[in-house]
Amino acid sequence: FREKKRKIFEAHSDLRMEVVRSLLGDLYHIFPLYVDMGDCGHAGATRRRVYVILAHKHMTDMITNPYNLYQNVVLDLRLKSEALDCQTTPGDYLTADHMEIQLDAMEVARSSGKPFRSNLADLSYLLSDREQEAASQLSQYYVQ
Repeated sequence: FREKKRKIFEAHSDLRMEVVRSLLGDLYHIFPLYVDMGDCGHAGATRRRVYVILAHKHMTDMITNPYNLYQNVVLDLRLKSEALDCQTTPGDYLTADHMEIQLDAMEVARSSGKPFRSNLADLSYLLSDREQEAASQLSQYYVQ
């Protein structure tokens, strides 16, 4: 929409759109966008929301349909994340305390025959050659 008169608000996905339409439908074009974290690569968590775009009927020019634009972006993100196998899972959101990390790093160092360096916070020295290459490629993809 060209910047004239538009509003966007966020609500829980159980928002009753018929109420919004009955209250504001005379003045605004109403575009509800139902969004989930999986739409942008975070399949390990759920946070369903609805973003409602209100575009004043007499004071806005629609360049493109927001719903169609959003669906195209979501499709593109899903295809890319599937191709790169980079969707998050619930395990990606689990955290460990410092001691657990050190114990795990010590075990990885022992099993790979590398010295354990307790004074280093960066544990990338424990990665195998294949893991280092994968991390490098993923970093490049992220920058792109």
